Amino acid sequence: MFTYDSGTQVLYTCDVLGMHYCDDTLYDEQPFRLEADFQLYYDCLVAPNARSVLSALRRIEPLAIAQVATGHGPLLRHHLADWRDRYRTWSESQAQTTPFVALFYTGDYGHSDRLVQAIGQGILKTGLAVELVDFLETDIPTVRELATSAAGLVVGMPPQDRPALTPLLSTLLAAAHPGQTIGLFETGGGQDEPIFPLRNRCQELGLTLAFEPIPIKAAPTTATDKLCEEAGTGSPLGWRSRFLLSRCCGKSSCGAC
Repeated sequence: MFTYDSGTQVLYTCDVLGMHYCDDTLYDEQPFRLEADFQLYYDCLVAPNARSVLSALRRIEPLAIAQVATGHGPLLRHHLADWRDRYRTWSESQAQTTPFVALFYTGDYGHSDRLVQAIGQGILKTGLAVELVDFLETDIPTVRELATSAAGLVVGMPPQDRPALTPLLSTLLAAAHPGQTIGLFETGGGQDEPIFPLRNRCQELGLTLAFEPIPIKAAPTTATDKLCEEAGTGSPLGWRSRFLLSRCCGKSSCGAC
């Protein structure tokens, strides 16, 4: 999670752009001293979240950033463009080779943020990457690309009273392919898109349910969090096996699958 202070133009990035490096220098005046540790930190801790990193880099592009304060390592001020370009290059390469599950939700609606985080934590336990996609901050081409290339999809029910979101959901369903895995959950905002008709539509399209639809009729509890995390972890077959099956012939009897 990034935090931006518009008053000081400082971006706080937690792990992103960080490194396990310490000397008497406060800033990144001498990048050659940092490069090896910068890449090692990325490879070990950040690479599994490459798609989320790319999403975050896109979101900070409009910001005027004078300095980056990470959770580890020196403050970054003198070579910001270079550090960001390295992360972008590494993450684009990583994203092309790492199967991922795309989680679509509506950030300011109901309990979407909490529920999608719990499901995402479960999916990460399977070894797949996770891409969080807020319907309020994306567009049709991005939804189409993610729905086409994802190992699986998870959709938090968007509100019915926001017609601008309808084309995004329609695009997602049109781009999904038979045999692809999908999970659905209510978000408890009071105006949720009906979950069971959408479940039926997904089945008609040949999509495989990753877990039974999760109804949310009250404020989430720790038990709800556990339910969502377990849904993300899935059955013993797992997201990854379903991904390989859908990319092959879609038949469980196929020897290659």
